[in-house]
Amino acid sequence: MQHKFTRQELYELVWSEPVKDLAKKFELSDTAVAKCCKKSNIPRPPRGYWAKIAAGKAVKQIPLPNRGPGMSDEVTVGGGRYGWYRSISDEELLRLDPEPPEFTEPIEKTEAEAKALIKEAPIPPFPSHAHRKIRRLLEADEVWRQKRLSDSYVFSWEGPYFDEPIEQRRLTIINAIMTALERVGMSPSIEDKDGRRLFVTVNDTTVFYTVDATSQKLDRNRRNAIETRGTSTKLKCCIHAGGPDSAAEYTWEDKGGSKLEKQVLKIVRALIVTGEAHYRRHTLSQHQHLVECKERLIERIARDKAEAEQRERERIAALEQARLDRLTSDAAAFRQAQDIRAFIADVSDRYRKGEVPVSEQSLARWETWALAQAEAIDPIHSGTFVSSIEDVEDAPGNVE
Repeated sequence: MQHKFTRQELYELVWSEPVKDLAKKFELSDTAVAKCCKKSNIPRPPRGYWAKIAAGKAVKQIPLPNRGPGMSDEVTVGGGRYGWYRSISDEELLRLDPEPPEFTEPIEKTEAEAKALIKEAPIPPFPSHAHRKIRRLLEADEVWRQKRLSDSYVFSWEGPYFDEPIEQRRLTIINAIMTALERVGMSPSIEDKDGRRLFVTVNDTTVFYTVDATSQKLDRNRRNAIETRGTSTKLKCCIHAGGPDSAAEYTWEDKGGSKLEKQVLKIVRALIVTGEAHYRRHTLSQHQHLVECKERLIERIARDKAEAEQRERERIAALEQARLDRLTSDAAAFRQAQDIRAFIADVSDRYRKGEVPVSEQSLARWETWALAQAEAIDPIHSGTFVSSIEDVEDAPGNVE
């Protein structure tokens, strides 16, 4: 079962009772609660804390640290691997009263914290001190290299990818960035085989960046990036505003005597600050999205209600029209029955005067049949004039 808390709410819960008892209450495992606390930097009572309380001893509660850069203030516990994907129901959305998120600390404080957190970002010897994820790229490159030596049927877009000096230098810079980021607890990664789609998870926020030649062209078809690299031997690093193919938000490049290697410290700090900036932007956007969704839902409910009321008015009007039509039909049938009876009486009168040249037996048989037809038509005689209202009300087309 999935549960959502703010960091403050979960902090207060884990310090209110043992995690095992808390997990049972929410139908969760104590391991899941512990992992979420660790991920969201929420301290838990140390071993022996609850025993000391039971013995009446003094205890000290660890205060809740401030939210880290890019860290979500919302903590989701349970719900399975894809529990975060569960959509919100209309009922839940109507109950929500989303308040705009407030960020009391200016982004400049995050910049100062990033400077204090990362004092240096040296360039590790390469490839002897390659990050494990870059080492995998180099190992895959060696496989491609051996394949080219032994196999004459190798496509031009296949590896190796990192033999050229510019590619070796590019990997050296990426390695320095990833190493510095991981040293302070962030999660850098590489998404593709030629090391073009780079990102770092700053706590809970993903930031995409690239390190490539200044002449590198964006290729949305994801061809071999070397084919679209251009001729420049200068490198640049871009932090993207959104996904890997989005516009560059910040850019550093080889310029004059300032090589990109000398700007790695600024890049690493900027990636962390960007994680916080993106988190704030996403949180504000998500809040605005919820507000707009709720407004659209309220409008849709009002529109559905108005349409239902209109359909009901139309149904009642159609019902009344059907009743009126049935009434006029009954009146016409009654008049027709009366005309038949008058006709029968007139024929009988003329028979008695000797004006009708038929036998008495034939006349009697005709009168019986004609009277039966009049009674069948007459709604008063059959009583259908009363039941016609119920017949109209029960008709399928008049029931909602």
